[in-house]
Amino acid sequence: MLLVIFVTFLIQKYTYSFFKIDAAAFQTKDWFYVEFMVVDLWLVTWTLLLN
Repeated sequence: MLLVIFVTFLIQKYTYSFFKIDAAAFQTKDWFYVEFMVVDLWLVTWTLLLN
């Protein structure tokens, strides 16, 4: 699970600059919120695929 969180964080960090999103303006709570939404969506999708 920690590996998924780490990988998605790195993917987001480097793709935001590609899409011209100012990731430097993100505070800690912003990163936690975005990461929670990504991991939550990943877990829901994974659960649905397993059923």
